[in-house]
Formats: sequence, C-alpha cells, structure tokens
Amino acid sequence: MASRIWLGGGMNFASSPGDWSPSGVPQIGDTLTMTSGTMNVFGNDLAGDTLTVTGQDTVNLSNATATIIALPAPETGTETQSPAPLIDIAGDDTLRANVAAATIDIFPHSVWTGSLNAEFIGTGTGIFTEQLVVEGGRGSAFVNSSTSEVIQNIASIDVNVLGIGAFDLAFGSLEFGKSVGAGQTVAVAANGTLHLDDPAQFAGTVSLQGGFVDLANMAAADSYSYADGVLSIFAGDTVIDSLKLINATTAQVEVTKAGAILTAYLGTVPGPGALPLHT
Repeated sequence: MASRIWLGGGMNFASSPGDWSPSGVPQIGDTLTMTSGTMNVFGNDLAGDTLTVTGQDTVNLSNATATIIALPAPETGTETQSPAPLIDIAGDDTLRANVAAATIDIFPHSVWTGSLNAEFIGTGTGIFTEQLVVEGGRGSAFVNSSTSEVIQNIASIDVNVLGIGAFDLAFGSLEFGKSVGAGQTVAVAANGTLHLDDPAQFAGTVSLQGGFVDLANMAAADSYSYADGVLSIFAGDTVIDSLKLINATTAQVEVTKAGAILTAYLGTVPGPGALPLHT
C-alpha cells in the first residue's frame, strides 16, 4: 500500500504510472490525493481506492467506478471556503461522492449511480455560501441507490432522480429541479428546507420530521387537505397537486402561501398567508 499524490501531465490518465508520485498506478489499499489539475478516470482505474480532492480540481469519470471525497477547507469561523472541484460524469458511472461543495456535471444521456454526502465541514457555525450543484444535459440522471445526506449545507439537483433510495436533510436546503421517482424518500428534519421547483414531477415520499417543504408554481392554490398520508392542494374544488407526506397528522400540517410558493410544515398555529383547509 502506498500514499500516492496526483501530478498529472500529458493526457492526465489516472492509469498513467508517471502521473502519480511515487510512480505507479493505484493499487488496492492505496491512499490517493489530488491537490490540483485534471484527472481522467476510466473503468476501475482507481482500484477501488478513495480519491481525496482538496482544491479546484477537475475529475472526469467515463464509465468509471469511484469514491471521491472533496474537502475544500472552509475559513475558520466563517461560511467561506476555497474553490470547489468539478466532477464530470460521462457514460454509466458509479460514484460515492462525499462532497462538502462541488459541481457534478452529468453529460447528456449519462447516468450517475451512487450516493452523495453533502455535509458541512470545518469550524464555522454557518452553512457554506458555495453549494453542491448537480447539473446535467438532456437525458442525464442520478440514480440515488442508497442514503444521501445534506447536513448543514446547500444542495441543488437539476437532473432526474431515479432508483430506490433516500435523502436525509437537516439544517440546510435541498432543491430538486427535475423529476424525482417514486422510489425516493426525503426525510426533512429540523431547520431543513426541501424546495420542489416542479411539484408535479415529484413522485417520491416526504417524511416531515420538522423543517419545511416549499412547492413552486402554486399561484392558483386556495386551500388544502391532508388525509391518509397525502397532502392535496386545491384550486376551487380541483386538486392541482398532491404530495405523499408521512409522519404527520391532519392537526399538525400547516400550509402557507407567499406569491406562487406554498410552504408546508408541522405546526398547530397558522402562519402568515395560511391557506384554509378544503371543505
């Protein structure tokens, strides 16, 4: 087992022995670190080892399997941090991403299968001003196949989310810009906010344990109901949206409206802009 540091050079292939110090391709059990540059990873080039990325680096995955820890260090006592890395995904890739802040770009018609852990690191008391961004081209998708976490951080996922898995959200925000499949459950805990840019495309389940759920494009909403684990939003007598919402009772669920945004939360006292129960 060796501790290898990425040097790069030439074609920047992870499989090039001379691009590592000490020279040699990754072997099972190696410790891999990248502090700068670009790395192109194919297949099992990293030998199952974890790659720790500490700067504004670029890792290009192509039909690869990887575990990446991206830990750009925050400034002590603040919410700022050093520049975040870029992870490009092409083809069908398996990635476990432990990334406090990064951009993960999924190429058109490419699929990322795995999980993410976007958790605040460092000694500051706030959340990062930078965030984890997952974006992609036409036909791209994230198959969340286990439990992903957004803890004291900001994350936005603007690709379709598929598979059977879960998201744990607390003391931060998670935004879905595209569709979320029925196999996903999002647990929203204390001080967490789940943003649904297109509620009609969210087929998953929300376990509301605290925090808030924001639903966009609800300008027509004028009342709501909650029964049998389903939050229904009405315009007149027509249901314009519904959300699978568990761990709540009718007496606990409140919904407020501000412009075209609805916010659902657990409470017993209606807040400003409260919608009435549908009758």
